[in-house]
Amino acid sequence: MRNLAWLVLTGAAMIQVPAAEAPTRIVGTMSDLMGKMIYPTSDAGFYIKTRTPKTDGEWCQLQA
Repeated sequence: MRNLAWLVLTGAAMIQVPAAEAPTRIVGTMSDLMGKMIYPTSDAGFYIKTRTPKTDGEWCQLQA
């Protein structure tokens, strides 16, 4: 009987209540992400042979 009481007490201590999640907020669309970040960044890398930076400033801009 003592073992059963111990099992019940420790089992109750192991139950976890999920924390309340913060509400999500939409900040943009996938189209925004693709058009403003992914395409320009990938184009800079894909066309490096035809648009090779000439100055240190251009290289820094490409690196950023």
